[in-house]
Amino acid sequence: MGAIMNTFAKLIDVLTAQKQNLTTYQTQVGATVGDITQVTNIPTAIKFTVHIAASAAFQGVFRANEAQILKLAKAERLVIADALDVPRASAKAVTNDAAIAVPLEGLIDFDVERTRLSNQIAKLTEEKDRLTGQLSNANFV
Repeated sequence: MGAIMNTFAKLIDVLTAQKQNLTTYQTQVGATVGDITQVTNIPTAIKFTVHIAASAAFQGVFRANEAQILKLAKAERLVIADALDVPRASAKAVTNDAAIAVPLEGLIDFDVERTRLSNQIAKLTEEKDRLTGQLSNANFV
């Protein structure tokens, strides 16, 4: 989930940055949202809700860019408020300026995701053990 939080933090940073170069801004947001859907394995065809909690000033930034955020995120709905009111099973990130969340219920199959992550952990543990063995071998160059 750390990668998801980092991805959301990037999204907040991109959205609150000054828009001196709109083309660059759109590219960065698109890449960040792409990261979100990839990390969480959300199929691109599925529409979802993005929740953003921010101060009044930053709420204005998000509202002013709502259509763009929805289009780039391929989201169905954007909820902007003073505080997050989301289910426990949500991908969340918090920055200095805002908090963002995407409820995951119905977007991913938690059993499939648990299996995928368990397999990934086993594979990485095996690789770590192999590398540790190599590094502890005095003859390994």
